[in-house]
Amino acid sequence: MKTCACCLLNSHQLHITFDRDGICNCCRTYENVKDKINVRIEDQKILEQKLKLIRGKGEYDCLVGISGGKDSAYVAYQLKNRYGLKVLTYTNDNGFLTDCARENISLIVEKLHLEHRYVKIPMKMLKYFYRWSLLHCGWPCEACIRVSRVIGSKIVLENNIPLFVKGHTPYQMFNKVIPLKNNSIWERFPEELIGRRTRKQERETFKKVLVESKRIFQETARKMQDESKKFCNAFLVDEESCEKTTPCPEYLNYFLYEKYNENQIKRFLTKKLGFILPDDSRILQHSDCLIHDAAKYMQFEVLGYSSLAQELSVMIREGTINREDAFARIKEEKHLFETPIESLNMFSKRCEISMKEIKRFIFYAKMRHSLKRFLINYFRLQF
Repeated sequence: MKTCACCLLNSHQLHITFDRDGICNCCRTYENVKDKINVRIEDQKILEQKLKLIRGKGEYDCLVGISGGKDSAYVAYQLKNRYGLKVLTYTNDNGFLTDCARENISLIVEKLHLEHRYVKIPMKMLKYFYRWSLLHCGWPCEACIRVSRVIGSKIVLENNIPLFVKGHTPYQMFNKVIPLKNNSIWERFPEELIGRRTRKQERETFKKVLVESKRIFQETARKMQDESKKFCNAFLVDEESCEKTTPCPEYLNYFLYEKYNENQIKRFLTKKLGFILPDDSRILQHSDCLIHDAAKYMQFEVLGYSSLAQELSVMIREGTINREDAFARIKEEKHLFETPIESLNMFSKRCEISMKEIKRFIFYAKMRHSLKRFLINYFRLQF
């Protein structure tokens, strides 16, 4: 197994090739756009200009989804106290929020005097969502991502909120820099960063993401009955309604415009809000989800490498961690050496998906991933 001379990506990963110097195509592409990335990280004037256009125009200026984790809490704090926006928050209660996450959500809402909405999804629907995610990906995370997008988009459209603000870190946004066409952030890279997106572009982006994300709701609505079906249909948004909404809704990734430092954010929130740090406070650790260990284990079984490898590789390129410390962080991941039985059993029991079924879903996802990787490498060699 060959590893890039600059980052942690290896030859087992999809789309990864190496040049004569042993450097992967992700690192080479990063070097080509490094100046644009630095503008994205350091220039907050663009964000201020964006927010100035929408501040005070409606009942709410923006919607922020908070999970009880540090990133969403920091974004909500900054938008409210630094930029003076009227912030509405919501939480997708997927049944796997940790006690620490719930305490932090209550703390954030109370200390910042925010209006907050818990969206509780019927367990019957959750079971189907997670089964759908295992079937299509081999791990459960995609269900949470899509459900959260659909619910947030519905709230934005119903309340005429101009911004749906995300707290994705740069390491999450840019962890799949190759191929560029597969990453929506990079596909609209220039306009997103310099703030020159037209209203038509914003509407098209919003509709595109919404259409992609609500597919799981559409499939569920056809199969569910009674209250679950009513709930599901209630969140199915007609993308054409985006045309009628004024101001035009837009997705905004906050950390495109502010430099990200995880440890500084933790210290800031602890000081300002009394934020409760989980027992496991290692970098890139998501302690707001009870089944995060199970999800990381499933990803590792399907892909053949740790899900942290790509995020840590972005950190290495940006100079926020050195290669030795990144390798040490990878080695701390327990799912690389042992099966997280407790986390898997919790997921299996609540979603009524047997361990035998989980293993079968992982096996088929691994086969699809391997086949896709083989075909891409084959056609790359041919052409």
